[in-house]
Amino acid sequence: MNPQTKRILYSGGFVFAAILIGVWIANLKSPKPLPTQGSTEPSFVDDTQSSLGETIELDGFLRDSDDIEKGNLMLVAKYKTLYLNTVRDYSSMVGSDVVVTIEGTEENFRLIDIKKQ
Repeated sequence: MNPQTKRILYSGGFVFAAILIGVWIANLKSPKPLPTQGSTEPSFVDDTQSSLGETIELDGFLRDSDDIEKGNLMLVAKYKTLYLNTVRDYSSMVGSDVVVTIEGTEENFRLIDIKKQ
């Protein structure tokens, strides 16, 4: 191969690699779609809210939230995902099956407690 052909091939390889790296970086920066099946609108918990009525116990798996704007924790139940926003430390229960006690409805509630099953 003559030097000019080598230069063309190296230049083409460099351009190809630059394009691949650009696409990879663009994919890293693009927002990932949130799961929509079974998820609810944000449910913000304010421990200073007034009484909301009925007390409900929900069973599920406690995880760190996948959307911090909706809450810092999430309860993944069989039929839906419930986002919880609390300043209390439940980090020792993350990754466990839990019972969450709330007051109100699943759309508008006040967190009472979270206990391991």
